[in-house]
Amino acid sequence: MSWVLNQVALIGTAPTAGVTAWYREVFGFVDAGTASFAGPDIAAVQGLDVPDVDLEIGWLLDRQPFFQLEFFHYNVPASRPPPAPRTPCDLGYALVSLHVTDFSGVLARLAAHGTPLLTAPLG
Repeated sequence: MSWVLNQVALIGTAPTAGVTAWYREVFGFVDAGTASFAGPDIAAVQGLDVPDVDLEIGWLLDRQPFFQLEFFHYNVPASRPPPAPRTPCDLGYALVSLHVTDFSGVLARLAAHGTPLLTAPLG
């Protein structure tokens, strides 16, 4: 049996326009559009036990065939920040790793965007 990872969904992000712009400008992802959804039907599709939802979704593609990043930002109900400090045993994604061909270029673009590194590069 073989399989291919084709989508990573990041839920509870900042508004999608800023997040997708950051991933495009720093890592070179390609914009695949955005959409807004609202209403009780979307709440049901998302499995949320709330009367209404107002949701933005943004998509980005990379150079691999059939792969996308998907970003969900909830205006209603409001997304909540994860508990701090976040630990590896907390539910949900705690880490997303990317392979880049131009590591020095990505470090320069992170600095240009004011994104600090958590540690010095290792390896």
